[in-house]
Amino acid sequence: MRFSFIVTVHNGEDKIRACLMRLAACLKPQDQLIVVDDGSTDRSCEEITAAFHALEGREIAICPVFLGSSTPGGTGGLVNLGLAEVTGEALVLLDCQDLVHPAGLDAARVCFEKTPCDLLMASAMPSEGRLAQRDLALQIGTRPAGAIYRSAFLKDHGIRFPEGTFFYADHVFHWSVCLAAQTFGFVAHPLCDPKTGPDAQGFPDLSLLEFFDHYARILQILPHRRYRKDVLRWLLQNMAWHVQTLTPPAYWLYVNRAAAVFAQVPKADWLALQADPEVQGTLPMAQALARGDLAAVVATWQNQALLRQLEGVQARLAFLEEQSQQVQDIRSWVEGQRAVQEFTALKALTDETKSKER
Repeated sequence: MRFSFIVTVHNGEDKIRACLMRLAACLKPQDQLIVVDDGSTDRSCEEITAAFHALEGREIAICPVFLGSSTPGGTGGLVNLGLAEVTGEALVLLDCQDLVHPAGLDAARVCFEKTPCDLLMASAMPSEGRLAQRDLALQIGTRPAGAIYRSAFLKDHGIRFPEGTFFYADHVFHWSVCLAAQTFGFVAHPLCDPKTGPDAQGFPDLSLLEFFDHYARILQILPHRRYRKDVLRWLLQNMAWHVQTLTPPAYWLYVNRAAAVFAQVPKADWLALQADPEVQGTLPMAQALARGDLAAVVATWQNQALLRQLEGVQARLAFLEEQSQQVQDIRSWVEGQRAVQEFTALKALTDETKSKER
């Protein structure tokens, strides 16, 4: 079975080489490698070209898409350009920060070739039934690099990335895929090494506001109301790390946007999550914003930020105290060594004097 791999990059000269080198070891004859560069101004294109040269003679279909300037469609536009070039039966989506896990990708590939499905993801096998599998796929997460897609499925359903000057478009794509898929597969091993964090690309604070726009986009594509609570759970789960990521200057912008969205959430959706352990940390905060208690939420965040700062100061003081003790220990050792040397020198002088007196 032929696999297509799409890799997107923008100014990733320090990452794209490792990404493509790791991927090259997993490619098989007749596979297709599509790399879409979004008008990089660093050496990304040179690194990509060098990686392509290293694949010569391996019967890999190479498809470079080098854009002269950055596109207005964001990451979604890049992926969609790559989708237009896909010729493989199976598809893997990556960006330049992704490092494929060779054993995990090989295991997933074997599983997919044995039993092709619309969507294959890394997770423990759920209970039987399409509904349970769809629910699990929705809960696993939204990282495209952790999945294999059946190319014809995406094409037949017209599933593409949303395009625009916003971040986190992969969340909407993931929901579109999971809601339309009819067959699912799951493997135990991850396809890629984990990234450094939920916001590994270092997007700015204000980009987090786009989660509320994506919430509205996802609601629009729901085939049934039963999934509304799942979309709300998704938003609340992401808010858990938003709160840890936001800087104080962005607090009020964030709570104003959140309050406007949560005020429109039906009571039934809130009730459906009351006992959900996945959102107990953010549910009270979200409901307070829905009631208009913005100042109380901001005050809580400010206190939490202050506590984190104090914890940082305490950790620094503890470090300095430890360093001070180490310096004191070193000073004591040096003084001890000096005393030993002085004693040795004095003894040698005394022995020499006695020898002369004889």
